[in-house]
Amino acid sequence: LYNNDRLKEITDGSYSDITSIPSLAERIERLGDYYDLEFVRVSLLAMSGAPCERTDAEFIEFCDNYTQSLHEFCQQDVYLTLGYSMHTHDLFALYATGGHAREQGFDDDYDMIVVLDSDDSDEIDYCNKIVGKMNMHILKRVVLPHHRFADHFGSYAVSLDLLADYLARDDEDVFIDQSQILCSRMLVGTSKLERKLFEQVIQPHIFSKGERYIEFMRAEMDSRHAREDDEQRSNIKECRGGLRDIEMLLLMYETKHQVRECLSRNFLHRLGEIHPKRAADFHYMHEHLNFIKNLRDLYRLKIAAHNVIGQEYLPPVAESMGYGDDEKAAAQLYEDFMLSLIH
Repeated sequence: LYNNDRLKEITDGSYSDITSIPSLAERIERLGDYYDLEFVRVSLLAMSGAPCERTDAEFIEFCDNYTQSLHEFCQQDVYLTLGYSMHTHDLFALYATGGHAREQGFDDDYDMIVVLDSDDSDEIDYCNKIVGKMNMHILKRVVLPHHRFADHFGSYAVSLDLLADYLARDDEDVFIDQSQILCSRMLVGTSKLERKLFEQVIQPHIFSKGERYIEFMRAEMDSRHAREDDEQRSNIKECRGGLRDIEMLLLMYETKHQVRECLSRNFLHRLGEIHPKRAADFHYMHEHLNFIKNLRDLYRLKIAAHNVIGQEYLPPVAESMGYGDDEKAAAQLYEDFMLSLIH
């Protein structure tokens, strides 16, 4: 367990061997084993003091492998169950959104958007069956699959036309759904469908209304900051300068420059190139993101899956972050956390 390189060899080998297993049910079970062991491996890597840029990259790699293979196997399962298949190759796309789309590991839920370039009810039902089976297996990994648009439409698979009509509304809260689309990252699908999503949904219903979208985002940030109390100041996600603020700032820059890009650390580097006079600010934001993301990951792994950071629980986290393992080290880590937010 403490030879991470050897563990990686084992998990890579098990993943490459899955397709040679004749039984579909066993393939899916072995795929789940691969996910679980990789989760353990990357968690141990994080707790040993590895930087979160490395652990995020390795987490997203195995999670993408798992999701893409799971979709393939569940599609085969639906085909075997129904006795027929439907050609949805150029019509279907599965997008990650939320933390996974931003290439950040260790989230306790899995936000997804399923897009279908068709209004045909049979094709929608066929794709819903595939996604439903995927959800069942994702839940076995103790991860909560979340489909925001399913709450609106009663279907996992949403047509491009339906998405466009929905985002064309003038409701104040539509910026939440616009954000989900903007930060999405394709896991399954084709570049042809990605272009259609951009041309039919993102450009006309988000980028063309960019000033209004940015106004709503700024108003939401100001409102949240105005409500900040002692508990929220310790909430690493919702506090001023926390993970949510960074995500929203990047979404506003994506809209301002009308670029379709993963909101990862690479986007921060690109913004530094676009705005050379603010390059130092974007560099600081990159370092700050790494610090609070590392703190959050280790708190989730060693203490609890909670965003509110309690100083009294920090000694084990401080140890992994190189501060030491006593109350003094925990106090210093908590002080650095608070100072980083003020800066």
